[in-house]
Amino acid sequence: MSVVSEIERIKTNISNAYTELEGKGATIPTEKNSANLQTTIASIQSGGGETIEITDASYLFYQGARNDNVNELCALISANCTKFNNMFTENTTISQIPYFNSSNGTNFNGIFYNCRNITTIPLLNTSNCTNFNSMFTQCVKLENIPQINTSKGTSFTDMFRLCNNLKAIPQLDTNLA
Repeated sequence: MSVVSEIERIKTNISNAYTELEGKGATIPTEKNSANLQTTIASIQSGGGETIEITDASYLFYQGARNDNVNELCALISANCTKFNNMFTENTTISQIPYFNSSNGTNFNGIFYNCRNITTIPLLNTSNCTNFNSMFTQCVKLENIPQINTSKGTSFTDMFRLCNNLKAIPQLDTNLA
């Protein structure tokens, strides 16, 4: 391999590196050379400039997993997310549930199952949900829940089982024949 061909190979590699860095949201310098690569790489924002979204929240915080990042992760839940089943199941350490986008959720089966320390939950958009089975089962400290749209619901087995501290259950529109 000649010196000239080796220099051309290196130039091509540097050019390709800058193309990739630009795709990751890096700030590209006027002079694209090897000396500026380190600064360019350092300019990439967390996540590489890509949008991160959660499209399946099933078991996301199961048994307390990822509790340290619950607010940040709930904020990443996409409007495209349909599955919320067992999202917080058996998470016995969490006491507050942050708001999350549930607008297209169809499955809330066991979402708060055995969350023994929550006393309230945020308003959830359940207008597309069909499965409410065991949604609040064994939430022994749960005292209040907001109005829940159950108009498309077809499954409600054990929805409030062992929720002995609930002060009231809002009117549910089950439309079951």
